[in-house]
Amino acid sequence: MGHSTNYSGALRINNLDLAMVRKLKSILGGDKRDLVKTGLITQAEFEALGYSYHFDMELNDEMTALKWNESEKTNGLEDWLNMLAVKFNLAFQEGDNLVCQGEDMEDRYLLLVEAGAVVVRKGADAASGTLVYITMGQYYDEQEIGPVFASPDDAADYCIKRNRGDSLIWEVTSRTLA
Repeated sequence: MGHSTNYSGALRINNLDLAMVRKLKSILGGDKRDLVKTGLITQAEFEALGYSYHFDMELNDEMTALKWNESEKTNGLEDWLNMLAVKFNLAFQEGDNLVCQGEDMEDRYLLLVEAGAVVVRKGADAASGTLVYITMGQYYDEQEIGPVFASPDDAADYCIKRNRGDSLIWEVTSRTLA
């Protein structure tokens, strides 16, 4: 049995130009075994990617950022992103992040651009800013935390879609984390 994690958000690349787009397109969605055979990545880069075999990212419609391509069983994105940042001298937008939500409610984390690198933030260290939690019901119960959103606006949009009439089904709770 496999696993399923959804990645929402995008990582903007500040120095993206046509030449860089061409380089990225040669690797996006690629399998590291094929990429090393064709010389697009080195053996050392292959080994640094560990158990992650596919680079499950694509360019957004505006061709300004990378986003998840919705592939099943994605893992190791932070390793791919950091390897490519060094290889192609990519300048990711500081503070951009991907919100990662697994099958279990407790399985959530961020891939965050911090000091030029993509880092993983879990639990209380999930962000240096504000994470927004949606709680089920009309009261706050630590045990009933729902999905996590990167911004209060994203959470509010979700709540509007989920709430029916005047009865509150979902409530927004945000916490600023250090």
